[in-house]
Amino acid sequence: VYVSSAGAAIRVVAYNCANRPNNATHADQFRTVFQAIGNQSVNGIAKRLDILVMSEMDPGSATSLTTVLNNLYNVNTYRDELSSNVGGDRTGVIYDSSTLELVGATADLTNIGTHPILRAQFRPSGSTAANEQFYVYAIHLKSGAAASDRAQRATEATNLRNDADALGANTHIIYAGDFNLTSSTEGVWANLLAGGHGQASDPANAPGAWRDNAAF
Repeated sequence: VYVSSAGAAIRVVAYNCANRPNNATHADQFRTVFQAIGNQSVNGIAKRLDILVMSEMDPGSATSLTTVLNNLYNVNTYRDELSSNVGGDRTGVIYDSSTLELVGATADLTNIGTHPILRAQFRPSGSTAANEQFYVYAIHLKSGAAASDRAQRATEATNLRNDADALGANTHIIYAGDFNLTSSTEGVWANLLAGGHGQASDPANAPGAWRDNAAF
C-alpha cells in the first residue's frame, strides 16, 4: 500500500496469486483479503484497490480475480493485463479504470530474467499532465536461497534497472511484485537503489507506507 502526502492517493497491492483463484473457495478467500485491504486506513485514507500487481498468474485466474474485485465493489471498472507465458508463469496487473487510464500498450519484457515482467504506464483518469503519468513494473524475480539464485536475482535487478533508466529522467516508477529477497544485503536491493533515472527509494525512507517489501 502506498499513500503519499499529495492531495490524491492510489492504493497499490502486490500479490503472488499462485495461479488462483480457480474455484469458488479461492474466490471467497481473495474477496476477504481485498476487502480487508480496502478497509485499511493508511495516513487517514481508506480506499479500494487501484492497482493489483500479480505474479504467478494465468488468463483464467486473472479473469476470475477481476470478477472478484468488480463484484466486491459492485462495479464493472476493473480491467486486467497480463504478460506472455514463460515456463508456465505470467505477471500482470488489474487496475480500476474509473480512477486510472492505461497509457498506450503494455510492454511484455521477456529479456529481464527467469520470469516475464509486465510494464504498464498509467495516469489518473481525465489527466493530461505528463508529470502525473507513472509506470508500474509487475515483477517476479528468481526464487531460491542458493548463492547462484541470489546472483541471478541481482542480474535480473540490473536488467530491470537498465530498462527503467532508459525511460528517461523524472519518470515516476513503481516496482512491485515478488522479489524473492532473503535479506536487504542481497545484490537486488543495492541494484534497485543504485543511482540513475530509475533509482528506487528505500521503503524505510519512503513518504508513504510500504508492506512486505513488495514495492519500492
